[in-house]
Amino acid sequence: MLCQECGERVATVHVTRIINGQKQEDFLCEVCAREKGELGLLADPKFLMHQFLAGILGAGEGGHASAQTTVPGQECSACGMTYQEFSKGGRLGCPACYQHFADNLEPLLKRIHGSAVHTGKVPVRSGGTIRLKREIA
Repeated sequence: MLCQECGERVATVHVTRIINGQKQEDFLCEVCAREKGELGLLADPKFLMHQFLAGILGAGEGGHASAQTTVPGQECSACGMTYQEFSKGGRLGCPACYQHFADNLEPLLKRIHGSAVHTGKVPVRSGGTIRLKREIA
C-alpha cells in the first residue's frame, strides 16, 4: 500500500485516531509520518527501547531501584550479569538470565503484560476443544 500523503513510498506507519467516536486511519510512509509528527517517541533519536524498559524497572534516570535490585552478589552464573546491570540497561545478558532472575522478572512481567504466563491465541477453526478447556479452567 502506498503512502496516503505523498503517494510515492510504501506506507509503513499506521495511525489510528478516534475523534468524537469516529475512527480515522492513516497509512503513511516513514518520511511523511516524521514530517507530520506522527512517530511520537520513535521520532526522537535519543529514545531507545532498553532505556524505556529501564525506566519501567525504576532504575532509569531519576528513578530508584527497588530493594530487590540491591541484593549483593546476585549475578547470572552463565554470563555474570547482575540484576543492577539489567535494571540500568533494560536487557538481559543471556538466556540463562531468565531463569536466574525469575523471582525479580515475574512481578515486572505482570506489571507490564498483566500476566507472567504466555497463553497465546487459540485458532478459531481448530481450537474448539482447547477453548472449551480454557473456559472450564
